[in-house]
Amino acid sequence: MFCSPDVPAWDSIQRVVQFLRGDVEQFRQLWIGATGGGPSLVGEASGHAQTADTGTPTAPADPPSRVRGGRGNGPLDRHRPGHAHVVSRSQAAAEPLMAPRLPPSLANTLRRRVTRSLDQPLGSASYGDIGAQLDRFEQVLLALCVQAVLDVLGERAEPAGPGVHLLHVAGRVLALKLRPDLERERTLRTSLQDVASPDLTAPDLYVNHTCKINGSVGRFDQICLTLPRELEADMLDAVRAPLLVTLETGYAVLQRRAGAALVAMESSFDRALYGKLRGPLGALAGNDAWLLLVTRQRVCLPVDHDVVTRVLRRAHLTDDPVLAPVQRAYRIVAGSYPLTAAIRQALHARDTVRFQVADGQAFRSDDLIGRVFAPGTEVAVMPLAAAERISILIASPENATDRVAEMLGPARDALARLIDQY
Repeated sequence: MFCSPDVPAWDSIQRVVQFLRGDVEQFRQLWIGATGGGPSLVGEASGHAQTADTGTPTAPADPPSRVRGGRGNGPLDRHRPGHAHVVSRSQAAAEPLMAPRLPPSLANTLRRRVTRSLDQPLGSASYGDIGAQLDRFEQVLLALCVQAVLDVLGERAEPAGPGVHLLHVAGRVLALKLRPDLERERTLRTSLQDVASPDLTAPDLYVNHTCKINGSVGRFDQICLTLPRELEADMLDAVRAPLLVTLETGYAVLQRRAGAALVAMESSFDRALYGKLRGPLGALAGNDAWLLLVTRQRVCLPVDHDVVTRVLRRAHLTDDPVLAPVQRAYRIVAGSYPLTAAIRQALHARDTVRFQVADGQAFRSDDLIGRVFAPGTEVAVMPLAAAERISILIASPENATDRVAEMLGPARDALARLIDQY
């Protein structure tokens, strides 16, 4: 929304600033200076109290005035024919609330908005930084989710606290909230709460719908959408669709950014190593083989583009209720791990060692091999070249051992010369 040469409407900026807890008045003055607008173009302030026991905003006595009169209020207004109608109490019975599907043109507009807002280079690739970076990324992404839902539902919306917006829909006042689920951290709980009936746990008043976020590498992998039961048929598809488009587009951007940052960690030794093994490793592409680099009694993965792609894919397949896949990928690529008994034995014996990846309670979080292979996999670790300062091994499924030895055996002398240079 900020990459267009046109200044966005104030209500769109206001939602993002409030969601990120910025100084609304400061941004309001900047907006007025940029557009020449006056208070009549910004909208009327309207206060909302919080109920003492539920934290639910109480409804204002009368519906708020539109933030800006007439058409052209939001960036998606050119798609009005297919978006939700905000209807008065007298119109509610006569008009359908909203279209059942998100029009392709609106979906494309949402994707462009998300990409332009989020597609900036990721900063430091160190694991210690990724948590804070992910928090900042997803604060903006959730603000875009709120904006997408409000654009689809209509113009009548007012902020009523951090992360809460009031909407006047079909003669009701609904509170829109997007918050992490307290019981399952990777679930984004999104609710449209009727302020007249605030108990979201009442099964006769509200219904829950859970849907998966395809390809998520971020903090959330599913949405739990809570809607008033009476409005379920009209609202479900129209609210769920913009949320999924926004989140899936945002996480695709995050995967590109994280991948580029991790590939940038490639060292000169990594490049030289893969330069000598590119052909043999290409022939082993379907065998799930991983090069291991041992230095200073620690083991890590030498980095290249293919390794980062495979790590991100592997992190996405791992079920972790707390860490996002991109965080797990950073931990695998950017971290170094203590030597396991199997690696020590392979280096000491200069021979292949076979073992089974630990499962369940036996799994160790500091086991690099356990992070790149599925639990219970029969694995073989084969030393390729060993010296005092650097050793190179390869780990593969046990049933691929002969193929790995056939393809990489001829490269042992070249690898020995390489580690001597370093």
